[in-house]
Amino acid sequence: MTIITISRGSYSRGKEIAEKLAEKLNYKCVSREVLLGTCGHYNVPEIELTKAIRNAPSFLKQFSGGKDHYIKRIRATLLDYAQSDNIVYHGLAGQFLLQNIPNVLKVCLIADMDYRIKRVMKTELISYESAESFLKKIDAERIKWGQRLYGINTYDPILFDLVIQVNCLTVDDAIDIIQYSAKLPSFQATSASQEKLKNMTIKAQIIALLDEHPNAKIIVEEGSVYIGIRAPLNQKDRITREITEPVERIKGVKEVEIVLETGGS
Repeated sequence: MTIITISRGSYSRGKEIAEKLAEKLNYKCVSREVLLGTCGHYNVPEIELTKAIRNAPSFLKQFSGGKDHYIKRIRATLLDYAQSDNIVYHGLAGQFLLQNIPNVLKVCLIADMDYRIKRVMKTELISYESAESFLKKIDAERIKWGQRLYGINTYDPILFDLVIQVNCLTVDDAIDIIQYSAKLPSFQATSASQEKLKNMTIKAQIIALLDEHPNAKIIVEEGSVYIGIRAPLNQKDRITREITEPVERIKGVKEVEIVLETGGS
């Protein structure tokens, strides 16, 4: 069982390859579901999230906690999907959001400018010059978005296990390369990797809940949760109650221990 993330530049056939790969492997293809699952909580339509690539600061103002608030939510949602293994995820920096999970095959699809320009010309029915200008603008905006939101260049090859140039490949060729790589032992789920993913998912969901305690210390081991909160001792009962109840409702949580690191009485 494998988790595959596919990142791509615009007009590099990434969506088509991801969907057909998932169909061939009988994996779940995840992208739109994650967007809707994350944005629905804030009543932000999916199309607005897509447009937000062009204006990250104004989009992030819709979230009370800014970009950190947004990243917590989407990462927790994606990790929850990933627990089932056998998924192909494309879009929104999967290589960043699912980092440190052993059995994730991180793929980047690239294409040269001329190839992409011709695809834009065909799709949008515009001139070569207009298509080139359009792509350069989109590329610059996506790089800016990645830096502002994640603090990284989301196209840095060091973030990927496999980089494929699609210029001279058919969709089926690219799928065959990814499928072969996904079968390698390095990308197979083990009991240890599944337990690690489960603990990471629980922790991410707890972090997303604790907006009022961003510096909480959280340890998750086999469903047992330890949360250290720095707060006055006279708030112990209230904080314990407010945190324990929602955390206990998280799937996989067996027990919760809240410890106050007092900063005064």
